[in-house]
Amino acid sequence: MLIEITPVLNHAYGCLLTPIVSICNWLKRDFQLMFAETWNFIFRQNTLQQAIRYGERMAYNEGDWVSLLERYHGVKLNVCRGITENEVHEQIITELNLIKNRG
Repeated sequence: MLIEITPVLNHAYGCLLTPIVSICNWLKRDFQLMFAETWNFIFRQNTLQQAIRYGERMAYNEGDWVSLLERYHGVKLNVCRGITENEVHEQIITELNLIKNRG
């Protein structure tokens, strides 16, 4: 059984977030606040006075986007381990249909 989920294609989401954003879109749920903790970065001081490029001194915070997605948008992610690909597929279809039917 196929579910009509239109992929949201944006190179910034990458292969992990593209299906999550696409499912949020299909559920008519926002997702942007899952990135709330990633909107900052740090810039490390060059205390050693070595020739270090600016880009190498910058870092970002990935944040706990899984928890934020659930907290702010009501979308909970579960990790499935130790089951076959077919079992995962069936579980995904079942859960998506349940969620969609709940409204």
